[in-house]
Amino acid sequence: MSTLRPGWRGAALCVALLLLSTQLSDAKKSRKLMDDDGEDAPEKVGAGFLFVSPEGQALLLLRSGKKNSGKWGIPGGNAEPEDATLIETAAREAAEELGGAGEVPAHTVERGFLTKRGKHDQKHFTVYVARVASGVRAQFMAPRLNLLEHSQYGWFTFEQMDQMRKDDLLHPVVDKLLKHNRDEVMAAAGVPRGAPGSGRPASGGAAGLAGLARLAGAAQGREEVSG
Repeated sequence: MSTLRPGWRGAALCVALLLLSTQLSDAKKSRKLMDDDGEDAPEKVGAGFLFVSPEGQALLLLRSGKKNSGKWGIPGGNAEPEDATLIETAAREAAEELGGAGEVPAHTVERGFLTKRGKHDQKHFTVYVARVASGVRAQFMAPRLNLLEHSQYGWFTFEQMDQMRKDDLLHPVVDKLLKHNRDEVMAAAGVPRGAPGSGRPASGGAAGLAGLARLAGAAQGREEVSG
């Protein structure tokens, strides 16, 4: 039989319940922060397309929004609950950012690459390499860009994108992609390693990219930038 007085009994019960509640809360948080593989679950998940032409040039958009303004990135964004797959996320975002589904270049998805960024790699973004058919770039008219998000578009060789990385002109997702998976991305896009513009530039820089820094600073207009 307990020797605790009624008042002490109630206080002890309250403390026990509080400790139990704290333990359950901590356990819940731990489960939330862990995925099935025992790794930290991402805070954000997104996807986008890296459209690459047979000539070995990739489509990039110049950010004009609050986040990463003045950086060249790809069509893409965060996953929504209604997206059944991340490819659906990429397709939805491409349609939204290029002026509608009819404005998205005809393409074939080849391979996805996971990029992680943030202090603790808590932001996961999958880049799907999408080959566009021969002649698509020539037919690709100026998209109806959402000027709240992007103000310019252009097609760039891998060599040019390497230089853009050095000049800190690329969105973090594209920067990470090229830093860790450049050759694999080229292979997925079917770009021969010896193709014009596929090599890595000399330290002196690539011609014609000085104007990109000025564009990134202004982040205005809608015309195409020649790659």
